[in-house]
Amino acid sequence: MNRRRFSPRRHDRQLMAACALVGAGLMIPGRPALAQPMETVVVTAPRIVQQTIVMGRSPTGAPIEETTISRVVKFADLDLTKPQDQDTLRTRVRDTSRDLCAELDKLYPFEAKDPDCVKKSADRAMVQVDQAIGEAHQ
Repeated sequence: MNRRRFSPRRHDRQLMAACALVGAGLMIPGRPALAQPMETVVVTAPRIVQQTIVMGRSPTGAPIEETTISRVVKFADLDLTKPQDQDTLRTRVRDTSRDLCAELDKLYPFEAKDPDCVKKSADRAMVQVDQAIGEAHQ
C-alpha cells in the first residue's frame, strides 16, 4: 500500500504558496474593497521547532527555528463601539489562539510545547484589537 506521509515541510510550502497567491490577489489595482478598512485581526501562534534553518542550536546541537501559523479573525459583524462586541472580539481572538496552539501541537508532536503559546499569540493579536476599537471610536 502506497500511503502519503504527512510532511510538515510540504505543508509549510503549500501554506506559503497559498498565502503568496492571496497576497498577489490583494495587490491587483482598481479593486474598491481595498480602499475600505479591513475588519480583521490576524492571530499568529509561535512554536520553536528543530529543522534545517539555523536560528540557534538546542542543547543537543540540533538546529532550531521558530515556526508560526496564523489565522484571520473577522469582526465585520461587530460594532466595536459597544463593550459587549469588544468582549466578543477578544473572546474570538483567545479562542483562535487556543486553536492555533493546539494545531501546532498536532503538527509538531515531538517538539517541546510552549506553555505560554496561547497567551503570547493572544497578546500579540490584542494590539490589533485595541487599534480596531480605537478606530471605531473615531
